[in-house]
This record gives sequence, structure tokens and C-alpha cells, in this order.
Amino acid sequence: MDIRTYDEAERRARESVAAWQLLRLFSPVTFDKSEFPTRAGTLYDLLPLLDAMHGGRMADFVRERGGFGEDDVDAIANALACFVEFHRRTFGGPEALLPIASMVSQYLIYTKIQGFPKRARVLEIGSGCGYLSFFLASDPAVERYDKIEITQSLYVLQALVDAHCYGGAFENRALRPPQLAQVGLLRLEGSQLFSTRTTVTVSTEPRSVLHPWWRIDDALTRSYDVITANANLAEMRYGALVYYLTAIKRCLADEGVLVIQCLGSQGGGVSRPTVIKTLQELGFRPLVLVAGPHDGKHFALDNLLLIGPRHPDYQSAPASFDSPAFLSDHPLVRSIYGLDRPPGSSVSGSDFVKATVKRLPQKPSSTPV
Repeated sequence: MDIRTYDEAERRARESVAAWQLLRLFSPVTFDKSEFPTRAGTLYDLLPLLDAMHGGRMADFVRERGGFGEDDVDAIANALACFVEFHRRTFGGPEALLPIASMVSQYLIYTKIQGFPKRARVLEIGSGCGYLSFFLASDPAVERYDKIEITQSLYVLQALVDAHCYGGAFENRALRPPQLAQVGLLRLEGSQLFSTRTTVTVSTEPRSVLHPWWRIDDALTRSYDVITANANLAEMRYGALVYYLTAIKRCLADEGVLVIQCLGSQGGGVSRPTVIKTLQELGFRPLVLVAGPHDGKHFALDNLLLIGPRHPDYQSAPASFDSPAFLSDHPLVRSIYGLDRPPGSSVSGSDFVKATVKRLPQKPSSTPV
């Protein structure tokens, strides 16, 4: 998707909102206050965003996983190799960035989603750079991955990433072709201004759907097995937080889960205690609620695994958010947090570079004639 087309679609949307307060409510308030580049003017304005998250945290992510096994390294290296192809096709040039820490962070989120057996329908709220697609696109158990993004620069980046990862199975909800102009279409005797248009109807069910801020409700009226919101709930205005969480409670399937990795920065939205209080007031209950080391297990960031009132285990889950929780005997917790996997090893950025390079197309060696 090109930037000009997004901006024009957004301009039309701004003209049609029910009240100006909605424009304020669903704006990236924390990004704006921190002077994050929320708007791109050209494709190359996206380059500084490609590795802008999670710098210096890779070792913490590896530690939270309990070390990485060969399968972990393979999955991340495959994603990075796919990213290199995306980078070269999108931005050109002989070099491609390797966003290792950002990709490891998204892999950690993916392993939590992967640990949930019923994950056919996934929704991500605030999908950032869109790197989770590099993992979900190759997971056959995920039949549909919806996401919501309200920031123009990140939306355009995600649209490019998803078009690369999903191809024709990607649907961009910011795109809405204009209605055919009602001029020159009449079949008048002796007058035919142009040849007949030939069209086909495409009925393919999308596997990935990206929603801009003006089509949030399209996503929030569906049902999902897994909903994830990472590093953004505390960055919203309070009204937006309540709107999202109320909709999430309704959108979760009866046995669905809400997975949160990091509540977000405290620089412009609501406070972390306000997010926790709102979750409790709306009736969620935690299977996991930790912010740092807990019972000998390391956590790089806030980690929450929540269920709604229709979940079969709701009555037995803690009703209060006042104390940390980590129900390590619960099958879902064991699966989602990989408690029964064998311990892995420490890995470094150079290990991922080597593994990624092996997966890249190699220039054929020249043979002397």
C-alpha cells in the first residue's frame, strides 16, 4: 500500500466519523508525546522504524524462554531470512537490516500463541511493525489473523509486511476502491464510449486482515480464540482502553485467552495500575499476572494470561489482581509458557546472523573456463 492512498482513505474517514472526540480517542497519544515518527511521507521514512523496538532486550527474551533450542533458532532464522527478502524487495540496495531483538520479541509472543491448542482465530491489537506475521503465516493452525493498527507509519509498514508474508491471502481494510462513476455507461443506439468492462468476483477467504483506526469495529465484532495486545494498553487514552477491553471480553471465544506481553510505556496514556484495575473491573481473571522474576522464573516484561467470564476455569481462577499469579499447574499455563520443554542454551546476535546467512541465496561461484 502506498502512503498517498492511505492518507486519502484516512481523509475520507475523518470526514465521516460520528464525533470529533473519536478522532482524539483513537489517536497514538503516547507516540505523539514522545515524538515517535507516526507519519511517513515516503517509503524511506519507514526505514528508521524497522528495528526501533526492544533494543538491548534480546538476552532477557532468551532467558525468559529458558534458553533457545535448535528449533527456536531455526524458526527465528527463517523469519529473518524472509525479512531480508522483504527488505530487498521493498527498499532496494545491497544491504538489508536484521532486526534481531525485535524478531526475537515477536517469536516469544508467537510461542505463547502456539502453546494454545485452539488458535484458529487470532486478533492482535496494536501490531507495531507487524513482525508476528513472519511466524503466524507459516502456522497452519492459524486460519485467520486479524490486526488493528491506528498509527499511519506503522500501518503502511504492516501492510507491506503482510503483502509479502501472505500474498493474495492478505486483505487491507484501508483499501476501498471508489464506486464506478455513473457516467458514460448507458447503452445508447449508435453510441458506445468504451468497451465493456470484464470483472471477476474473488471469493478467497483471507488469512490476514489489517484494520485501520476507522474500521476497528469490523474486527471487534468477530470471535477469537486468542487475542493479544502487547506494549500498548497503558499507552492509550482511558476511553479507548475501556472500549477495547469491553469489546475483547465480548470477542473472546468461551475458551479463549487474552495474552499480554508488556503493558506499554507510561509516557502519555494511562498508568499501569489503571490498566490492571480496569481489567479487574471488567471481569477478567488472571492465570498469569507477573512483572519480573516470579518463583524462580525470569520474565523480561509484564506477562498476563487472562480469561473471561465464559471460560470453563473462570470460577477457579483468582478473582483479584492485587497479587502476582502464575498458576503453574494449569495445563494452559504449562503449554503457553513452555514449562515442560527441555532447557535450551544461551544464544547471541551473531548466532542468528550466521543462521540467517545460511538461508539466503548464495551467489554461485564462478568456474574458470
